[in-house]
Amino acid sequence: MQHLYKMLNTRHDDARAAVDYGLPALSDLDLGSRLEDLRRAIEQTIRSYEPRLDNVRVQVLPPESDDPLKIRFRINARLVTKGEKVKMYFDTVVDGAGSWKVTG
Repeated sequence: MQHLYKMLNTRHDDARAAVDYGLPALSDLDLGSRLEDLRRAIEQTIRSYEPRLDNVRVQVLPPESDDPLKIRFRINARLVTKGEKVKMYFDTVVDGAGSWKVTG
């Protein structure tokens, strides 16, 4: 969960060793398809940089009624450890300032 938090809060070009590590800045995404582009970027980043998770799928969640400006996603995956695969999910929220939170 800590690694997911780090990945989601890192922007492309922030990590010198891997310029595609993290996510693109929200301002770099097309306004018309921003949520879908962001959903795909989350999936691709996790698949590329978190080998302990496989079968990664990310879905956009509806906004919460108390704060409709927060963007919410659910990350579904399988944790591969010692040959076992355990289904997991993580909920993520990005606030208006672009800061991500991850819970599992």
